[in-house]
Amino acid sequence: RKNIHNAQLLLGYDLSIVTKYLEYYGFDEVEIDEDGLYSGMVLPDSHSKFLWKISWISLFSGIYGITQGHYSLAPVPIGVWFNSLNYWRSPQPTSMRRWFDIAWAISGLTYQLHCAIGSQYMYEYWILMTITASFYPLGHILNNTSSWLGTFSQSMIHVGGNIANVILYSGYVPN
Repeated sequence: RKNIHNAQLLLGYDLSIVTKYLEYYGFDEVEIDEDGLYSGMVLPDSHSKFLWKISWISLFSGIYGITQGHYSLAPVPIGVWFNSLNYWRSPQPTSMRRWFDIAWAISGLTYQLHCAIGSQYMYEYWILMTITASFYPLGHILNNTSSWLGTFSQSMIHVGGNIANVILYSGYVPN
């Protein structure tokens, strides 16, 4: 409860309704260990399982990219899907799976930002990706206060990034 109160103070909002909803679905606050981890993992098990499930939306935006004929772009979200599933099944802070996941996401984002130049929905894609990318540092900050706020911030990266991908894939993208 102390962490939830701290999160409310940090954000300036009453989070009691959100807290009750999250607790109902198994997102109880879990105390962090002295080493800054949760039994050796980056997040508590229930939070990791949630992110593992959220990661599946990347597969669908990749399939959508294929159906729209963007064969050079579709491997990016499909790779995010694969690497995210692989990492969130056991999110250890120094594992190779983590570094592959991060490297794929950064290189894929860089590639798609470049490919979006001159595309029909370039500005919409760039704006949404900028907003989405801001959830990464926000998640680290919020995780110090509340593990579930950090988890939801991380999930917004997947949700926002895949919405941006669908927007980009919905129009003309130069080769």
